Amino acid sequence: MTNFILTQIYLDIFIELDAPNRSFFDFEKRSHGRQGSDYFGLGLHVVASPFQMSSLV
Repeated sequence: MTNFILTQIYLDIFIELDAPNRSFFDFEKRSHGRQGSDYFGLGLHVVASPFQMSSLV
């Protein structure tokens, strides 16, 4: 079900544990323009980037 939802919004989502030196409530967003964004908080590092056009075909 999650995979279906993510493919419908055309984003690659990658989730990993955040760096151990960051606080649990250190929230931050780093935008990389059209290449995507990094989100930090709640002990997680989430990378969201648009699908490449070749993967949509």
